Amino acid sequence: MLETLRLLQQVSQVYQTIQIDILSKMISFFDFVVEKISVEAVKHNLIAMKADHIKGAVFFGKQNIESEGLRNHLSTLAKTLSRVRII
Repeated sequence: MLETLRLLQQVSQVYQTIQIDILSKMISFFDFVVEKISVEAVKHNLIAMKADHIKGAVFFGKQNIESEGLRNHLSTLAKTLSRVRII
């Protein structure tokens, strides 16, 4: 887990954007576990990144959320989905 976090931090210092398939070649076990590690790292401000599966890319650095309303909506959605997952 720490190795994955270190690699993501190093990649973020070199790239602003990287294709998911290229990143998956760097991390041989790139799957849900890596995404979970990434989410936790972002949540704890260890790394700034955003994965866009539609574009097939990972974007490093702070991503602007257009409005505070959208941020609040996404936060509420995440909490609701988390509660549903537990049930």
